[in-house]
Amino acid sequence: MNGGVVIVGGGFGALEVALALKAVDRRIAVSVISSETAVVYRPWLIRVPAGRSQPPVIPSARLLARARVAVIAGRAATAHLELRRLILDSGREVEYDQLVVATGAAADRDRVPGAREHALFPCDLGDAAEFATRVSAGSAHVAVVFGWERPGPGLEYAAWIAAHSPGVKVTAIDGDDTMARRFGGKATARVRTLFEQRGAQLITAGRVRRIGDGTVELDGSAVAADLIA
Repeated sequence: MNGGVVIVGGGFGALEVALALKAVDRRIAVSVISSETAVVYRPWLIRVPAGRSQPPVIPSARLLARARVAVIAGRAATAHLELRRLILDSGREVEYDQLVVATGAAADRDRVPGAREHALFPCDLGDAAEFATRVSAGSAHVAVVFGWERPGPGLEYAAWIAAHSPGVKVTAIDGDDTMARRFGGKATARVRTLFEQRGAQLITAGRVRRIGDGTVELDGSAVAADLIA
């Protein structure tokens, strides 16, 4: 192998692949291309808006160095697959024998019209911190829209705030009929009961069509809120 294995990404996927390859055979040349030196433990982010501590941070650069994985600071701009060569944003070229792309998933801020301008996306660290700040500053009504490919985090955010911020009214809104399609009527009824026991509301009727300035617009109705995620 000339360029060895090159991994693009700075999150858990890139870290785990690199360390696993070295565990199999330390002679494998492994390089990670990333502008990050640490990984935020994102599952912890659901706690942040409810006033809990900041998420743990894993020192990925230190772990990679200890495993003798080369870390190349930068971002991949172009991949020439036929030449097995990456071009970084700095213009540097990196050759590889095997390429792994583990860049993770970015929040789709344009999935719902108006969401980019009027909603927070607390699966990103910066938005999670702002979410927590605005809840603690007195946002009286928080609406959390969930659904699509990953409904779990949205439900968890809403549930955590309802359970740990008793002065905040929480409305969890099913954005695309996720509850009916994935969980069925019995599970949906149980989740609704759990929310109501905490003074919160679960809305599952009508798809979300638009996020406005302080409103979530559904089919034939709208929900007003001080803060929307």
